[in-house]
Amino acid sequence: NGANMRFASRMLLFLFGLQLLVGCAGLTAAIESRNVPGRSVDKAAAFYFSVPEGASADDRKIVQALVDEFRVRGLKVAAEASKAEARYVVAVDFVDKSSATTGSVPVSQTQFEPIRNVNGLPVGFVQTGSTTEVPYAADYRVRTVHVSLSTSEGVVWNGLIVSEANALSAHSRCIVRELVRRLGVDYNAQTRIDIACRNR
Repeated sequence: NGANMRFASRMLLFLFGLQLLVGCAGLTAAIESRNVPGRSVDKAAAFYFSVPEGASADDRKIVQALVDEFRVRGLKVAAEASKAEARYVVAVDFVDKSSATTGSVPVSQTQFEPIRNVNGLPVGFVQTGSTTEVPYAADYRVRTVHVSLSTSEGVVWNGLIVSEANALSAHSRCIVRELVRRLGVDYNAQTRIDIACRNR
């Protein structure tokens, strides 16, 4: 809906102001967890995950990562056959945005010029340097994953992940973990992702 799209757009602007992948800092993703005022999440209740219609293989992978993380944290996930028993419906939506960046980077070049004597014979070399601007262009795709928990009375919690799409696909479980661990807690930050999380 419109509120969710504004929520996603705000987070995209936040993300574009920061680096997606930061050299030595490793992989990061924008994570937001937001409780609806006056509502709380009952973690003893059952949760049913609604898979978006026409979901791609990558979409289903992320939904499954969410399901797995809920179970790891001891939360009850209702199967399709028993979804009527679930108190919460977990809806997952995806927004993709492609962007291109262009610019230039300075590249230093070194030349060696010969030193000649009065007879024109080379007797040595002198080092000279110059800097050339080399242009570059890069395309990247950003994925926004919006997760909401609803009861018959309405939405009680919203979560958001914004990440470079290939990174999200490759490390979906580890990125999703950073959101699920903040379920029911207000949080909004560019978050470092432990890409070795599946080994623990």
